[in-house]
Amino acid sequence: MNDKTLLYTRPIPLHYALSLMVSINFSVFSVSHSSFIVLIRPLTSKKNMPDIDSLCDQISQLTVDYLVSQFDREKRENLRSHSSNSAKKSCWSPLKRKAPFYDAIYNEVAKKSIKDYLDLACLVTSTMKPPWEMTTTGCPPHFDSKKLAASILVKHNFPFSFRSLEATLKAVDFDARLHPERGGKKSPGHSHLHDVMKKLPEKYLMEIIDKFDRMCVEKYVQTFSSHQINEFSIDSTKGTCDTYVERMRAAKTTLYKETVEYNYCTRLVTNTVKSVNVPKYEDRTRCDTRGHLSKLPEGSLVLADKQFDVEYNHAQACHGKLRYMVDAKTYKGKPYKGTYRRKNQKKFSKKEYRKRKMGERPFGNLTTRGLGKIKYRKKSMRKKGILLTAAAHNMKAYFMQLSLANRFIVLDHGLQTLSGKKKDTLQWERKLQIFPQPTCASGGVAPKIF
Repeated sequence: MNDKTLLYTRPIPLHYALSLMVSINFSVFSVSHSSFIVLIRPLTSKKNMPDIDSLCDQISQLTVDYLVSQFDREKRENLRSHSSNSAKKSCWSPLKRKAPFYDAIYNEVAKKSIKDYLDLACLVTSTMKPPWEMTTTGCPPHFDSKKLAASILVKHNFPFSFRSLEATLKAVDFDARLHPERGGKKSPGHSHLHDVMKKLPEKYLMEIIDKFDRMCVEKYVQTFSSHQINEFSIDSTKGTCDTYVERMRAAKTTLYKETVEYNYCTRLVTNTVKSVNVPKYEDRTRCDTRGHLSKLPEGSLVLADKQFDVEYNHAQACHGKLRYMVDAKTYKGKPYKGTYRRKNQKKFSKKEYRKRKMGERPFGNLTTRGLGKIKYRKKSMRKKGILLTAAAHNMKAYFMQLSLANRFIVLDHGLQTLSGKKKDTLQWERKLQIFPQPTCASGGVAPKIF
């Protein structure tokens, strides 16, 4: 547990407070394993607050009931068929845990409108360089390139087509003009938006994804601890397209939906995408993670699946001084050979490797929001669509971190009230004007954040 103590500013009902005491039911990974204090909402009925003995009995009974239900769930899973044709969905562990207050935070973020996402996108693009250089020849541009990029960024936060995006921008009265005083059309049309997406550089979208990840880390470190912010997971998935390809199966030609394989490098504590890689040649380069590893700071923990157990990945991790943990490939019961592979396998920890499953959350979130399909035909547009999907995920993750941080107060060094927290934060920002570096134990070296 972390030494920092937090205060949850929203009073909660008594039954939810009792469920929080069942420690195996909730995971405090999202709050950096910090201890926190919650206020109980006054009882609406005329009944008095139960005594301590009664509360302890209720907590113990809830713990027993939860354990029994989870082990019954595991038993039912084991009785189901394990064939490949069955629709079996196995559980990750006997104890299914979730973050505390996650439902309230998720419901608050779900109420965000397209206007909120547009404001956030404009705020980020305004601090960056223009996506393309303005030409001195021809007619002067009517729309601001940064605002055009912001309008494309919000396309994948909702399942918008270009026509529906045009109608939405008009409905919210989004002004993308470079010089509003000259008049003219406020928002671009659907064909103009399509041209903007084709014109956006992939490198620019990569920078936006990394920018949102940095913003989430900054918001997280202001409230919680920073000792686990450099823990990452690399995982891959396949996106389904709308086009079909012909393949031979059982001496017959069959139509299959085309798929695109890509992988994410995810920061575990903030659930944000650090970088995206779409292999150019899927069969030869789908296991190459050197692009992800080259962007990570020294001392980072990187967890990857067995398919990424390749010697050149281990070499890049050793040269970058990363803790690269991957489940070893075996041949006839023996692991593959390799100088860098053996060096990393000596540092393998099963306890830390269990966090790898948390890296699959971005893929699950895309599926629940209906963004798993890739609705583009050209390969260049497909890659940009994947990058925009990752940017949309990071935008929602930022709102999640913002809501989570606003619900806690750090009970340390005079931050005893909400006004005190705001005052000290403003003084700290004006005095230092830099990002706070994470603390470390005595005698250790503080890790780099970015």
